[in-house]
Amino acid sequence: MENNKEYFLRNLNFQSGFGVDLAMINYAPRNIFYKKCLKDIKGKTVLDVGSGTGILSVMAVDSGADKVYAFEIDKKNYELSKHLVETAGLSDKIKIFHNDFLECDNNLLDLGPIDVFMSETFANDVFIQNFSYISDHVYKKFNLSKQFVSIPQSIELKISVVDCGLLDGEFLPGIEINKKYRDAVDLAIQKYRNSYIPIGQKEYAKEVNTDQDINLLASRLTKKPIIQTESRHIETFDVDGNLQSQINAFEKIVDLPVEDYTNPKLRVDWFLNFADKSLQITGNVNTVWNILTYNFDKERNWKFKFRFNPWKNNLIVSQID
Repeated sequence: MENNKEYFLRNLNFQSGFGVDLAMINYAPRNIFYKKCLKDIKGKTVLDVGSGTGILSVMAVDSGADKVYAFEIDKKNYELSKHLVETAGLSDKIKIFHNDFLECDNNLLDLGPIDVFMSETFANDVFIQNFSYISDHVYKKFNLSKQFVSIPQSIELKISVVDCGLLDGEFLPGIEINKKYRDAVDLAIQKYRNSYIPIGQKEYAKEVNTDQDINLLASRLTKKPIIQTESRHIETFDVDGNLQSQINAFEKIVDLPVEDYTNPKLRVDWFLNFADKSLQITGNVNTVWNILTYNFDKERNWKFKFRFNPWKNNLIVSQID
């Protein structure tokens, strides 16, 4: 009879998309960004929240961190990261807590001064995984050293308009097949993508029993757009202990020039910034996050209002006249 650990490992899903995700831990641009951000941490104490497989914690130790305190709320992810850290012989450097980080503080755990906070609790709709609450909690409830830094230090929102054509042609069976059938499959796929609702918006609509008509429908893109306007800066949110207040206060109206596009969509680009380093986490076809766009009426004014849903922190985009 196999032991509990062997059974656990044999039944892991490395494509779960929640903490244990092979595509994510293999995503080189993300790994390079965090590795560069951790370059000058020799002898420092690091806080890693939402640690998943523990990959960022291990990067920190590889970069010379003296101690890493990692927090993982999901039991499966916690057990896996604990196993991996123990197997790698890093338990003396990395201590993993299976706790809700927002229920913990420095007095309760007595961790000592924290030099570096890092977290990658992000999604396509960047703030829906509680990053703002987590980062604010670090500043308010933990003992931070004089040289304390947060990774990332800021999060930037940019937008652009893309023209995606009528069909992306995602159905590629590798054989000759009836063209009308192929077009029908492609159309069905595009309808699925155009009916995509971000998680935060979906959960909010369920809670308050509304179809959220005022918010533009979102869609996912998996191929490079045919045409794209220059990306426009909308806002930079500082990770400074007051991130949630910035999100709550954010509201911006943007006028865009009307273009002669066939099937225009408003594309959302999110960037993580640290010093002179930047990582584009959405909006790039080469990332593991799908591109998030919003459908709008090309016959109306290309004027949009941006704000966040205070219930779930998802981005609300409305087309206004």
